[in-house]
Amino acid sequence: MPSRAFIQGSNQNMIFMRIFGIVMLVLSWKPVFSPRVAFYKRSWVPVSLGSKLATAVAVTAFCVATFGVRPLLCAGLSAGCVLLGLWYSKRDRWEYEKQTGRLSFRPTGEQERSAFFAIDAVLFVLFLSFAIRDQIWRPVTQEQRIVQHLDWGFVAFTGITALLLYWKRSRSNASEN
Repeated sequence: MPSRAFIQGSNQNMIFMRIFGIVMLVLSWKPVFSPRVAFYKRSWVPVSLGSKLATAVAVTAFCVATFGVRPLLCAGLSAGCVLLGLWYSKRDRWEYEKQTGRLSFRPTGEQERSAFFAIDAVLFVLFLSFAIRDQIWRPVTQEQRIVQHLDWGFVAFTGITALLLYWKRSRSNASEN
């Protein structure tokens, strides 16, 4: 029999994941139906309709998975659409560079990198605490197991992102002083 604290923690985790999914769902479909041309941030490369649709379907599949409707199928669909969106992004940048003759990449500033790292660290700690709690008090229902797998996926994603942001940071040279 699971403890009362575990059940309350799982309910809070489910509420957070569902609210997070719904907010992402609403924000992801806005560019698809917007008549304006959307751009990738900092590069001013126009986003293709295929990229917009891949992102929107990935977020929709994630949201549906958090509500427990065919979670394994939806999680796989979401991961596949993320990969498709990355492919579209690369293709959009390549076509822009081919048409204009200018490079599309502009490096982010140190303040933006620090802000991304701080947000990523907070999300990493949040999802890691959920995942550790679920390892201590094992999930009982199928829905709780699904959320546990989603938590571990977010822990891996935020951990890899934090490592990449740390690795790509600007390093001051000691000889410059």
